[in-house]
Amino acid sequence: LFRDNIIFNQFGLGFSIYGSAAAFLKNFSLQGNIHFNDEFVVGGKGPAENIELIENYVYKYGARLWFGKTLNKNLTLTRNFFPALTQIFWWDRIQATGNTFYRRDNAGASLEIRLPDGGKPSDYFFDQNTFINGPSNPSQMVMSEATTNYRETFTFATWRQKLGFDLNGQNLVYPDRHPVEPHVFVRRNFFEPDRAHIVIYNWRHGESVDVDIS
Repeated sequence: LFRDNIIFNQFGLGFSIYGSAAAFLKNFSLQGNIHFNDEFVVGGKGPAENIELIENYVYKYGARLWFGKTLNKNLTLTRNFFPALTQIFWWDRIQATGNTFYRRDNAGASLEIRLPDGGKPSDYFFDQNTFINGPSNPSQMVMSEATTNYRETFTFATWRQKLGFDLNGQNLVYPDRHPVEPHVFVRRNFFEPDRAHIVIYNWRHGESVDVDIS
């Protein structure tokens, strides 16, 4: 269990859940961590299994949920905030609910998924997630599978129509693709209940941001 940590400005990798081919990456739970200005990596040369990310907040770099090409098992993503490219490669099961996916550098899709050999999108569950984009660049999600040379780019509409994902999700479109209002999160510290971490994404560089700490 990794909970309520603040990690930033490391030399390349800030959060690295890694193992060699002889190591096992099983039953890792990452909850309420704040991570920015370096890479967030989960994966090794051997399979990862039963990994969950709950209410984590990253910035500048997204989450890289893979390392070597190996069959990973059972990934759960719940209420995370990913304002950069998020890569999820070679997992047999994914359950993703309540997350936000946003590519703030405007360089392409905010979510890239690679199916394991023979894998199917029907093995995954995505719902109640939020996607942020702009009218001139609506493509958000890329999915591929190597053995059949399958690769498809989805808009939010085709993500729902073709895959049945995020029927209760939302797609927020801004003229320049960047949110107008700041995103603010207040998370009570599990270990010290009278303390909290406040995360502010001040997209428009306002001189001040209102925070409700009630």
